[in-house]
Amino acid sequence: MDNQSPPRIATGDQPEWHGSTPDAWRALAQNDFSTLPSMAHLSMEQLTSFDIDPQLRWESNLVATKCASTSLHILLYRLGWRFLGRGLEQVRNRDMNESTISLVNHLLGGYELHLAQWANSSGFPDRLLKRCELTQDLSSERNFFLIGGYDPLHLSAHLSGPVDDVFEDHRDAKSGVLHLVGNNTETGSPRAILEIDQYACWYSELGRLGEFAGRANGSVDVYCKPVGWLGTYRLSPYTSVWHATSEEIHRLGFPMKYTSKTSEQWQDL
Repeated sequence: MDNQSPPRIATGDQPEWHGSTPDAWRALAQNDFSTLPSMAHLSMEQLTSFDIDPQLRWESNLVATKCASTSLHILLYRLGWRFLGRGLEQVRNRDMNESTISLVNHLLGGYELHLAQWANSSGFPDRLLKRCELTQDLSSERNFFLIGGYDPLHLSAHLSGPVDDVFEDHRDAKSGVLHLVGNNTETGSPRAILEIDQYACWYSELGRLGEFAGRANGSVDVYCKPVGWLGTYRLSPYTSVWHATSEEIHRLGFPMKYTSKTSEQWQDL
């Protein structure tokens, strides 16, 4: 029997995990999440009970896996959060008037603290996810993302596509192309467009813009050909992490002691 590679989609990953991720990025550009899946209608019984129809349980798990995987990419690579537990605790059930937060709340549908606890568990890429003390306890509930082991849905294996090419067949793709397009008419800060041929490793391409990032408050519009517009990114002067949100929202994903100009440990991202 021939060993066949699993099917890939626009993200370069498998559809069971990131089948909804391209649509989520496009929905952010349009600020319309109505066609995206959500965990809001999923009960813990649907997700875990063996007393219900196996097909229903499988379909429920698939929705949850897609919603969680997509949320992780959005939180890590759009908001630039590294302490996801801290950020998710602070924005849960709050109207932040920020489209990215609204999207994540739509996808997770009340399971934000479950994913926060998952992100605070051991065994994940330390340079992407940092553990922190959580203030809200889930001890009285079962955590779907942790039932059957620390990572039963294999979310961590599909976490790092934008910075690591987990599938070697993409590693020979050419780098992105940066176009300088002048200065912002209101602030005078430099503007650029980064065009990238593939979704895999796109955030790494953004992180290589050291010379441009050194300019005062420069902004980069990132376009990924298979997916579309990913956002307008800036390098945080406090965390040295690229993000496409306000500095206030970005810093929610960090403890206060890390949001200073001396946080050189973030430079490698």
